[in-house]
Amino acid sequence: MRHALYRTVFLLLAVTLSARAQDASLSPTRSTLANGLTVLVVEQRGLPLTAVRLVVLAGSAFDPPGKEGVAALTALLLDKGAGNRSASQVAETVDFRGGTLEVDHTHDATFVTASMLSRDTDVFLELMADMVIRPSLAEEEYLRERENLLASLARTQENASYLTDVFFNRFLFGAHPYGRPELGADSSVARLTREDIVAFHRSWYVPNNAFMIIACDVHTTDVMRTARRLFEGWRKRPLPRTVFAAPPAVNGFSLHVVDKPDLSQTHVRMGTLALPRNHPNHIPLAVASTILGGGFSSRLVSRIRVDRGLTYDIRSRIAPRRERGAFVVSTFTKTETTGEMVEAVLEELRQFRRTGVTEADVLAARQYLSGVFPLSLQGPRALTDQIVDMELYGLPADYLRTYTDRLRAVTVGEVARVIRRYVPDDEAILCVLLGPADRIIPQIEHFGTVRRHSMDVQPVEP
Repeated sequence: MRHALYRTVFLLLAVTLSARAQDASLSPTRSTLANGLTVLVVEQRGLPLTAVRLVVLAGSAFDPPGKEGVAALTALLLDKGAGNRSASQVAETVDFRGGTLEVDHTHDATFVTASMLSRDTDVFLELMADMVIRPSLAEEEYLRERENLLASLARTQENASYLTDVFFNRFLFGAHPYGRPELGADSSVARLTREDIVAFHRSWYVPNNAFMIIACDVHTTDVMRTARRLFEGWRKRPLPRTVFAAPPAVNGFSLHVVDKPDLSQTHVRMGTLALPRNHPNHIPLAVASTILGGGFSSRLVSRIRVDRGLTYDIRSRIAPRRERGAFVVSTFTKTETTGEMVEAVLEELRQFRRTGVTEADVLAARQYLSGVFPLSLQGPRALTDQIVDMELYGLPADYLRTYTDRLRAVTVGEVARVIRRYVPDDEAILCVLLGPADRIIPQIEHFGTVRRHSMDVQPVEP
């Protein structure tokens, strides 16, 4: 009961903090320890909350060939014993203080995230230091988490939307590591050894490959004193040399069907390579994507969901990455309307590129994005998420403070320019369809060459 009450207090305080967060300085104080660890601190005075995100720049893109899943398994083991605490003692430390502790990863990085009352900041920083510097990586826990990861991979086989994303990335990015699933594959995970985990941790979990964000109701000098005490002993080491293969160019209408006969719907992904997250055209492209498929009043929703009734959900988005991301339209439809859906999306993309947008379109998109932006700053946890994005993607130091000004400055001409440059049409688009191939292919053969794949299609070798 006590711990549930603490968590309720966290939620109430976080909501109350929203107005203050918007007024707080959005330029963190940056310090770099002697070992290369960057620490960014934002003071949020008045409410006794702290949020910490520790980021190691080692996600699944850094899995060695043949060992896909090692980054995921390493992340899973970080809180399963660290320092002088067992897995259960780590959990008890967090629960007793009513805080939260999470570990997750993407292609680009691994994230350790904690929220706590300010009085417990030192305890949680000590725990996080143990997790990234001195994880136990015990054999028993490794075997258990490997089985859990294999079970998760088995469950993904029933998640059609997830699978379609996996296949889309595989065909879009080719031999680039972004083309591999973040969780790895069951065949590679089953072969992973504890030694693989230890080697990955030793290679990549170093202070000169990490940064930490702290948003707190604690003086910067005090929290930095604690950070130095706990993290300065983390040993700096040279990083392995990595060279990623370039994603293949998308030329023409590249059409792939992955056969999953048990589905009654076809899951659809249509898109192309996009710009890196730190590209100056990102904000104009975000405005364009909002107009095209970013809300209930967007063109894709209005014309394909509402007018034609081909789906319950359709959207466009920019998938951000440190390197090149993706611009993708995601939807699903009844199998018998697959061909109609593909043609409808293509026509909307052609029309979007041909006619562009109006002043009213751009104004509405800017107002929408400006309206939701303050919500992304509500509370220490949300603010640390935003600062992590700034650091991870190499955004300007004033990005949060100037975002709404940059957004309001976006013109119709800029949006028209990025639409022509980055929004795909049938001259350069990848289309991936997941569903019963025998029923899908006859509907789409007139678009061009169709490549049919089984569910066990293998990743492209680097």
